[in-house]
Order: sequence, then structure tokens, then C-alpha cells
Amino acid sequence: MGADELVLLQDDAFDNTIDSFQTAQLLAAAIRKLGGFDLIICGRQASDWDNAQVPLGVAEILGVSCVSLGKKVDVADGKATIERIVPDGFQVVEASLPALVTVSNELGQPRYPTLRGIMAATRKRPPSGARMTWPLMTLSLKPASP
Repeated sequence: MGADELVLLQDDAFDNTIDSFQTAQLLAAAIRKLGGFDLIICGRQASDWDNAQVPLGVAEILGVSCVSLGKKVDVADGKATIERIVPDGFQVVEASLPALVTVSNELGQPRYPTLRGIMAATRKRPPSGARMTWPLMTLSLKPASP
């Protein structure tokens, strides 16, 4: 697990009042702006409202397949093979790419940084021109009317 790039969606228009559907619209617009993708991996649910709606909404808005509760994902030959959690064990499904998969905490093994890596990260700055913060208008979206 890791990240090559960071994009923060930040705008005063958000002001902590957006709902799951609006969050899905924002994320889908940002994903479109970033360009092509094969596989979008999302957490299975958020820690705030715990409703697990946003990833499914993103998949619907982008028009891609969605598989929930993945615990193992393999990608080959234009398809993803996902082992997903079900109440009595697991199930293996395939999805054509592009696709979105929500994953459980069973997927992946975190790579914990060394102390040297942590110290080095505190001194790193993003390269000039890096996509760091995108306001609402950058995504060609307009604030909702009151």
C-alpha cells in the first residue's frame, strides 16, 4: 500500500454539510479530471457516518462495475478477480476493467515507515506544479443552491 500522488479536494462551499451523494459526485469528478484508470480501490465504509454509500455512488456516476467487500484483488488480462467477504465465508467474482472495488481491512499489509523515513517525510515538499488542492470550480462543479 502506498500513494504516488496526493490530491486534496478543498473548498469553503463544502463546509462539512455535504451528504453521501454530493461526496460521490465530487470524487467522481476528481477521478475524471485525473484521467484514465483501470481500478479504483475504496474503503468499505467511512468512520463518520458508517453508511458505505459513497463508493457505490462513485461507481454508478462513472458507469463502472462495482464489487464490494473485497479481501483479495488480482488484476490480469483486462479483468479483476476479487475474493469478497460474504456472511458464511468468501466468494470469488470477476469484473471487467475499469471497475471499482471496496475493500476490507483484510486487504494488503501496511508498510510501516522506518524512523529515518518518517524524519525524511517531514522535510519533503511537493514538487512545483503538483496537484495538491483542488477547489470546487477546478472540477467544473457548481455549489448547490441553498
